[in-house]
Amino acid sequence: MNKSKCLEYYLDARKHDYEAIQKSIDQTKKEYCKKEVEVNVHVNKYGMYIITFYFKNKNSFLNKIRLYFKKKNNLLLSEKNKKYEHKYGEYKNGIIYHPY
Repeated sequence: MNKSKCLEYYLDARKHDYEAIQKSIDQTKKEYCKKEVEVNVHVNKYGMYIITFYFKNKNSFLNKIRLYFKKKNNLLLSEKNKKYEHKYGEYKNGIIYHPY
């Protein structure tokens, strides 16, 4: 499983104790209940708790197939847009513009 997305909280160690941090972690896990979450807590040199949430991606066989077709579809759409490049504000050669 890949760790692709992360969420970080910074809390002051003087104002917050470990119980408040644990409540914050539990609250965040409840918000993202459908995802697998890995939590890392440490204190930096400035006295700040850094709480990092890593959301794991499930790389299943069907997910890989879906991503393949999505990339392929985006490439096809970009090729179609290149065919019809309109230059707005310019006139075609051989056409005389008559405003009235």
